[in-house]
Amino acid sequence: MAVTILVADDEVYIVELLSELLQMEGYQVLRAYDGTEALMAIERHCPDVVLTDNMMPGYSGLEVIAYLHHHPTCSAPVILMSAVTPVPIPPETHFLPKPFDIDELLALVAQLLPDQGSAASPEAALE
Repeated sequence: MAVTILVADDEVYIVELLSELLQMEGYQVLRAYDGTEALMAIERHCPDVVLTDNMMPGYSGLEVIAYLHHHPTCSAPVILMSAVTPVPIPPETHFLPKPFDIDELLALVAQLLPDQGSAASPEAALE
């Protein structure tokens, strides 16, 4: 089964760029363009990892994280992306400052999937 990643950001080009890069790595991607869409996406399909901006309309990234922490069945790890470091960063949340290095982001995603690692790639599936 493909690893699913939710990308939530109110900047359309960031969602589209990250979605394209993650799909090239073999991941299935859910897109959300604000915090409300992120919560709806989580309800429809619990992702394996959540990448979220902090400052978004509807609900902030911190509110999305709080929602996940209290969700009865979805406990996806979160990467919070922001140009401004929130204080405090919620427990078990990985912070990635904007602008970020794409290779660093991809490595962090793979790190958060220890059972999968890079299993999203066809080469890993053959091992």
